Amino acid sequence: MKFARVLSALVLTVSFTYGQKIDDFETKFKYLRLPLKPISKEITNYQSSIELAYINKVNELKAKAEQEFQKAQLEYPEKVAQAEEKYRTDSISYEEHKRKAEETYNKDIEEYNNRSIVAKLVESKVLEQDNKPKLELSHAKPFRQVPPKPELSYPEELKYLKVFDTTLLVTSYLILDGYDKKPENAITYKVIFHGFDYKEPVLKTRLTKKTNNGQVYDVTIYHFEMLYRHPMSVKLINPDGTSFLECTIPQTNEYAIYKTDESNNQYSLNFKKEDVLMALIDKSVEVNLKLINNHVNEQSGKSLIERRSTLYNVIAKRNQNYDDLKQAFEFALSAYNQLTSNKESALISLEKAIALWEKALTEFDPDNKKCRINKNVTQVLHFNCAEAYIWLNQFEKADAHITKYMSLQPNRRELKLITSLKDLADDQRSRFKMNM
Repeated sequence: MKFARVLSALVLTVSFTYGQKIDDFETKFKYLRLPLKPISKEITNYQSSIELAYINKVNELKAKAEQEFQKAQLEYPEKVAQAEEKYRTDSISYEEHKRKAEETYNKDIEEYNNRSIVAKLVESKVLEQDNKPKLELSHAKPFRQVPPKPELSYPEELKYLKVFDTTLLVTSYLILDGYDKKPENAITYKVIFHGFDYKEPVLKTRLTKKTNNGQVYDVTIYHFEMLYRHPMSVKLINPDGTSFLECTIPQTNEYAIYKTDESNNQYSLNFKKEDVLMALIDKSVEVNLKLINNHVNEQSGKSLIERRSTLYNVIAKRNQNYDDLKQAFEFALSAYNQLTSNKESALISLEKAIALWEKALTEFDPDNKKCRINKNVTQVLHFNCAEAYIWLNQFEKADAHITKYMSLQPNRRELKLITSLKDLADDQRSRFKMNM
């Protein structure tokens, strides 16, 4: 009998718990993000450009190197003539020295040859002396030295002050969303490159332990590290020449770290400084221009942003009817798909969805466990309403639903979702206020 009562209770619990299924449908749609620092409504065009702040330095270094090259070219014939004259005089001097040395040698050899054989044998065998005269030249024979022809050589510093094809970079990266690229009454979007900078590479080491045949021993691991950065700043300038926005992007001014692969043999590290630096210059330009363009569009662009969110639907599994919530789900899904293509129709659909969700929420009774709109359903409807109110720009109502959602003690995953939604609401509220 007791077992039957327990079984009956379990059946009732399962019947209640699975009276509905909550479907967390992942929806993806685009919306127009308003600027935090809106440009005058009278301005609809923009022009973009890149300024190399170091171009004067590049030109000075090049000009200096070219001037030194031209000077060397002018001086080269004289250096050749001087070298030829030195060779001529050295040759005369050498020949005179050789003549005198040969005279001395011939005289000495004649005297040596006139000595007796006995005297020579005594010196060589007994005294171990070799007194036979030798031809000795204290001067080396001169050879013609031709000065190397001058070559145009730029300083190493110039290698890393790269002069970019700014037209290509502008076309690829500097795009102000929501504006036409035309010169008439245009805001100027300018990025300034302040020059690539790096610190000399440093060999780093660390100790690790390895085991071989049961023996543990220390092994030194090597790699190179190098700090680098490519500082950049950005300006937006009004058509009348006044400054609209001007800032340095902090991330571009911070040193990044380049590391080679590790090796237990430092001489096997394949590190070619010049090749690495040239690759880092191009990489940092690409990364920094993307950062800058994102920042500019977050501040002043009108960007189409893709949003991934969760839209909840409730599906009946037993005796409960959720046709109203299904209809609200369809209204909301249609609205999100039309937010950019037919905003007026989208907002009407969102209002219809909210009306159905909020009507259903009035049914919630925390003391009635058989209630059609139970705690789980209530929670997801508050989430749906909060998101919908954000796109209607009714942020106080969105906040109210977020607060009610939080009061239902969400788990860790749900807390992460609602926190993300709150961040979106705060961001959209700020942007809406700045564009009123």
